[in-house]
Amino acid sequence: MQDEQIRILCQHAVKYAPNGISAEAVAYTLGMRYATLMSQLSAQPGHKLGAEIVLPIMVATGCRAPIRHMAAELGGVFMELPPVSARNDAATQGLVASVR
Repeated sequence: MQDEQIRILCQHAVKYAPNGISAEAVAYTLGMRYATLMSQLSAQPGHKLGAEIVLPIMVATGCRAPIRHMAAELGGVFMELPPVSARNDAATQGLVASVR
């Protein structure tokens, strides 16, 4: 089931956040109790991961696996664009601007 894979990816993101944030800090950032978040992520009876917290989980943890999975399932790709600054060469600035 597709939503099961997204739940598993979100669970992994919260437990092993690429940016090093703790699971407790993720729950706090989302305005949730830690126990509630973990129950949703582990699909405990009576708990379900809501679609409305998938994006905030990705933002809080720095993990993009859930959106990469969703894009692949839809036949697409997800690519983060690098930040553009005055230090980038003109080719990089133009390339990022045209993709945006």
